Amino acid sequence: MNYVYCTDLKNYQVLGTFLELLYYLKVTKNEDPIPMVIVGTRDADKIPALKKILSNKLDIENGIYKVNNDITINDSIEKKSESLTQKITNIKELQLLEYNNINIGPGIASSLISKHRCTEPDLKKLSQELNSYTQQSILFLESFQTAALDHIHISDTIYIYNGRHYNTYPQSLFCEQLGCNILYYERMNSGKNLTIQKPRIHDFLLRSKIANDFWINATDKSKIDTGHSFFQKQEKNTFSKNNDDELLVNKPYIVYFPSSEDEYASLDERISLSTLFKSQRDAVQWLAAWASSQEAYQLVIRLHPNQKEICQKDYSFWHNKLNGKNVTIIPSHSNISSYKVALKAKKVVSFLSTMGVEATYMGIPSITVGNPIYKGFDAVYEPQSPEQLHILLEDEISPKEKENTLPFGYYNFKYGQPCSFYKELSLKNFEDYGQLFVVRK
Repeated sequence: MNYVYCTDLKNYQVLGTFLELLYYLKVTKNEDPIPMVIVGTRDADKIPALKKILSNKLDIENGIYKVNNDITINDSIEKKSESLTQKITNIKELQLLEYNNINIGPGIASSLISKHRCTEPDLKKLSQELNSYTQQSILFLESFQTAALDHIHISDTIYIYNGRHYNTYPQSLFCEQLGCNILYYERMNSGKNLTIQKPRIHDFLLRSKIANDFWINATDKSKIDTGHSFFQKQEKNTFSKNNDDELLVNKPYIVYFPSSEDEYASLDERISLSTLFKSQRDAVQWLAAWASSQEAYQLVIRLHPNQKEICQKDYSFWHNKLNGKNVTIIPSHSNISSYKVALKAKKVVSFLSTMGVEATYMGIPSITVGNPIYKGFDAVYEPQSPEQLHILLEDEISPKEKENTLPFGYYNFKYGQPCSFYKELSLKNFEDYGQLFVVRK
């Protein structure tokens, strides 16, 4: 049996991807997926409408539907949460939190970090919110465990959306304990494609193999043109429009493009984001220290525009604490074009940013210090030690072959199944899933 787990009927990304997956399994693959919908009281009133859609549009009559307050649980849930969290003072301690031998901490931490756009939120100030997330994590986990033990067998498959949040990460660990097959689903290409995969969504090294195999096995005669079109579209994205200011530096420079931290700050401990550094912050601090003793190059750090919205503590680290000898910070609110900065750079360095592979496409020598999806394509330089990185930074190196970037572009545009169920529901685009259960007067 195929069980498709969903925890949110309000977030259009979660709801839309869930419905697209059911459509794909039922209509395209001619299977009989079983919706496994476990939601909080906020979404309880949406379940009848969801059932009606699944019945009328997909002929899906069977399903598991639970509201967290429906499960049998004693009145001590608040006391349980307080006893678990009362001694937790930071994110690292939270990530170790367990409940009934399931590590619920990383999912709670990930959700808190994403909500507040802060990699190290003040958990003392957020104690009530921490307790609330912990209570909900326990409720979702117990609801899921009850349903799974009643229905799911080792031969079954469970589909889990994304898999890093408070209401999905513990469930993935419990499924591992059960021994059933786990597949993760997400949307790609701005909601145009549905991806289903065995590795966790944020395990980019394993996804790199998927991307490379997808390119090798593709018989699409236009795959080269499609690969090119990805990069051509990237250069015209919203972050590059109307960015006409010029970067003023007094010598040749190497530019570093960081990635957004909040999405990757709390993941399964088995996922490695870098073979060189413990974190992106360690990487950029290493680069700043290297730059301080440099004569030939200046280090430019181009902060991503979405870092304008991060918490003050993180904002201060990226905008203020990295300032030093031979280091220039381009702030997140700057109108300087990232593409113009890359084109004039001697080299580009990145952690997970797509600018790493885009630089190669533009003909710029590019080095990655992380484990991005495009690692292993021979599209960027991949130092295996700080010593190798030091050499690559200081020696003359040529850009990698432009053609080596095309598998990444093709993967981003074409991998997965096209999303189309929204059209069957008379919605104009994927984003309109957010309006699916809105009652119009």
